[in-house]
Formats: sequence, C-alpha cells, structure tokens
Amino acid sequence: MAQHICPLCQEKKTTWHIDWDVSQYTQWFCRACEETVFEDESKLLVCNKCENKTWMYCWYGDKKFRWCTSCNSIDPIEPATSPDVKG
Repeated sequence: MAQHICPLCQEKKTTWHIDWDVSQYTQWFCRACEETVFEDESKLLVCNKCENKTWMYCWYGDKKFRWCTSCNSIDPIEPATSPDVKG
C-alpha cells in the first residue's frame, strides 16, 4: 500500500485502513505523528487544484477539511463538527 503525506505533520508515513469496531469511515493513520484522520468516502470530489478525484472530506478531532492525496492540498471546512465516531 502506498504511503501518503500526512495532512497533519507533512511526513510521508500515512496509510489508510478501515476498522469497523472504531468507525464506518476510512481511517488514515500516520506512523510519524501517530494521529488518525477520518475520511467519508461518500463525499469524494475532483480536486480543484490537480483535477484528480482524490479530494477527500476529512476530520481530525473538531477540525474538518478537504485533503487531496494527489497534490496534498488542504482546505479547512467550517463550521467544525465531526460525524459520530466511536472512541
């Protein structure tokens, strides 16, 4: 599985997985900062910068943002409220 640049710490040590015991959403875990970003795959869009369909709707804690895994662009989304995630 390819590693991606972490939207939080900018290190190329992030991979995704799905753990149904934690959440119905895709979880992006970074081995550098040891944080998890959640992604709602149903809200995937074409990135307005690189034009790839890799513009993801993500959140970390109370921060929501769009993150493109192709060009690593990040745009915050307001207001910041997270969907229901266990844990």
